[in-house]
Amino acid sequence: MIFTVLLGLGERMINLFFALLLVFPVIVEANCADKLNVLECMKKEHDQKMIQICKGRMDKKVCQERMKQIRKQNSMAQAGESGKTQTKLAQQKATNLQQHQAKLVQQENSQLEQQLQAKLAQQKKQLEQQCQAKLAQQKATNLQQHQAKLAQQKKQLEQQCQAKLAQQKATNLQQHQAKLVQQENSQLGQQLQAKLAQQKKQLEQQFQAKLAQQKKQLEQQFQAKLAQQERNYTSKLTGQCKSRRVDYLKEQRTTDYQHSLTATITYPAQGAIVPRVVFIRGKLTGKKHDQKVFLVIRSTKFGKRFYPLGAIKKRNWTVKGIYATPNYNYETFVVATSNKKSIALLRRKRSRMYGLKKLPHGTKVISAIIVVKRK
Repeated sequence: MIFTVLLGLGERMINLFFALLLVFPVIVEANCADKLNVLECMKKEHDQKMIQICKGRMDKKVCQERMKQIRKQNSMAQAGESGKTQTKLAQQKATNLQQHQAKLVQQENSQLEQQLQAKLAQQKKQLEQQCQAKLAQQKATNLQQHQAKLAQQKKQLEQQCQAKLAQQKATNLQQHQAKLVQQENSQLGQQLQAKLAQQKKQLEQQFQAKLAQQKKQLEQQFQAKLAQQERNYTSKLTGQCKSRRVDYLKEQRTTDYQHSLTATITYPAQGAIVPRVVFIRGKLTGKKHDQKVFLVIRSTKFGKRFYPLGAIKKRNWTVKGIYATPNYNYETFVVATSNKKSIALLRRKRSRMYGLKKLPHGTKVISAIIVVKRK
């Protein structure tokens, strides 16, 4: 009787055990739902649960054999539902993965947002500090530049004012000096006019006195000359040779030169300033065929040079005129350019002939003559 009861209780316990085995995969699946590797988790959970259930109830080997049978039955029973279970597990896994990734992304975004907010706040603070410092520096720089510009403008205005004042002062001084000079010149002009009038009056008086004295001297000389000519004429009548020689030279001079130069006689001032010796147009001729005319030039550079009449004609030189010197023993010939400027003076003593002296530019001619030689 007792054995029957125990047998019944044991059978119920066994049925309960197998019922738990049927329910166990669902529990294991629920426990492994949030795991990444679900199959391995379910295997480990199933083995642990089976070990706990079998512990203390039956022999370990018997339990293991029963577990193998149960697994085989479960695998056969769940073969039809394996596709659904795999699909469900894949969906669950994808869902869990998406949720986990979303959670991680949310956490990471939250952390990044916090870090970004902190970094932005710090950068904002730094930028505000830099901006304040830069504004202060720019303000100081602008102030310095403005002050320097104002100082420069002030200096320029002062310089312009000083220059204008100096110019005005100089202009006023010049005007004042010009006015004083004009007044002084007016006074000096009046004094000079009075002095010139007085000097003119004195010079006229002196000139009149000198003219009277010279007139008196000339009259005396003329009277003496007349007396000498009378004595010479008397001597000529008596046959003296000297007087005849003087008359011959006088007649020769008149015959040889004065007649041939009558058409071009000019009377320049004595001691005229000449430019230089140049070629002259025209010619120099003589009445006497037995004479040979030379133009002699004395120069410090070339020495003495003689130019015969042919050379004079070739160079187109000509004697432009004759005038008498204060000493009646000399007569001076003037050689001139085509523009009628005197360039040399030809001076001849009655008894001798001298050469033409070449003179520097701008000097006064003092000696230059034509030499006449007989063949």
